[in-house]
Amino acid sequence: MPRRLLAALALAALLPLPVPVHAASPAAPAKTVQRWQGKLAPCTLPERGGKAFCGTYEVFENRESRSGRRIPLKIVVLPATGPNRAPDPVFFLEGGPGAAATMDAAELAGDPVRARRDIVLVDTRGTGGSNPLSCPIWNDGTRLDHLFPLDAVTACRDELQKRADLSRYTTPAAMDDVDEVRRYLGYGPVNLSGASYGTFAAQIFLARHPEAVRTVALASVVKPGEPAPLNHARNAQQALELLARDCAAEPACHAAFPRFLEEVSTVLDRLAKQPVKVQVKHPRTGQPVTVELTRSAAADSLRFALYSPNPASQVPLRIHLAAQGDYRELAQAAVLLRSRLQQGLALGLLFSVSCAEDLPFIDSREIPAATRGTFYGDDRVREQLAVCGVWPHAPLPASWGALVHSDVPVLLFSGERDPVTPPADAALVARGFPHGRLVQIPHGTHAGAGECQERLIADFIERGSADGLDLSCIKAGPPAPFVTSAAKLPKRGS
Repeated sequence: MPRRLLAALALAALLPLPVPVHAASPAAPAKTVQRWQGKLAPCTLPERGGKAFCGTYEVFENRESRSGRRIPLKIVVLPATGPNRAPDPVFFLEGGPGAAATMDAAELAGDPVRARRDIVLVDTRGTGGSNPLSCPIWNDGTRLDHLFPLDAVTACRDELQKRADLSRYTTPAAMDDVDEVRRYLGYGPVNLSGASYGTFAAQIFLARHPEAVRTVALASVVKPGEPAPLNHARNAQQALELLARDCAAEPACHAAFPRFLEEVSTVLDRLAKQPVKVQVKHPRTGQPVTVELTRSAAADSLRFALYSPNPASQVPLRIHLAAQGDYRELAQAAVLLRSRLQQGLALGLLFSVSCAEDLPFIDSREIPAATRGTFYGDDRVREQLAVCGVWPHAPLPASWGALVHSDVPVLLFSGERDPVTPPADAALVARGFPHGRLVQIPHGTHAGAGECQERLIADFIERGSADGLDLSCIKAGPPAPFVTSAAKLPKRGS
């Protein structure tokens, strides 16, 4: 999940908080001529992000024939701020699929790795400023009847096909694009840093261009061959139960919500029998609007709230309010989630990638066993399978999904309570890297370990090795305190 999108959703107490933004603008870059100068133009980042260099580089949509339509890829380079620059930059690979890396430029401007290294951001094909495959399928977020309404998905497909061959938007093609950008900018071997889906993209880049990689940092690790929607329900259930464990261990939370998991079932069972009409604030205008809250929409917003400590700490209270008959918090969460997801993610790119790379691994006969007894249920996987029935996607080789093996130094981070990329997946990926190190974050979620994680990644890249890292800051972090009073919840719709 993208850093900037997590930030916007966290402000509404729905999704994970991002890695904390550094308030101070970075120092002016040292006046050293870079090979990319003359290819990119000076630009100013929003939100006091400081100066950067921006531009585009065109690639063929069809990389095999190298003919026909071209895609201009948007590029932002955050130059190293110190006088002693290292030649190997950091290429940051964003999550999703569907998020735009350049949207995180202002947030990454204060990252400690910039003291010695450029940070390079490329909007991969189908995202951001690179022919984005955007799909507004939820009517500004107020449509809650289906996770992926097939009528809206089909209409989006028909519109996008006027300007894109949807079968050409895959992770291998995107990573070959990124390597072409690397060479265009004049860089040698680079350091890859990926978050969520970006960790999978980094593994594909490493497998396809091993000579171009110096180190790899992976946060919230996706394993190759993961039939992602199939396991969403089981992974989210595990995260919910660990959240309940932490609530039970905190006296105030346990006293306020002694039947937390029971109330989750109560609320979702009621909505399954009868959706509820709820008045919320429109996510764009702020005006009152009535929506129909369904079980699937409530469960989806609950799963996403588990992505980050602060929203997760509010889940028991929000569920308790709904169990008492007040569904306003859950409904507002569902509306804001969908509104901001379709603003921050190119959903068409999500469909092109997942239909080619994830869904072919799913046997529909596995769905009942994979989702039985979970709060999330089978709506997501069944509706995504239906999308792939109408969405053009590329066939991939039979070897697709194999674990990556490499002697390149790799640092991996995994949150104990991650609801989508659990520690078991990271442990499996780590087996392929004899010079790798896996760091598990106690009570951690999908959002990582903030400034501590940033410093560790910068130290790892500087050393060129995962050995000797000081992990004391990881061990020191306590779980976020639970919110037990409605007065302390963020204002709805803010």
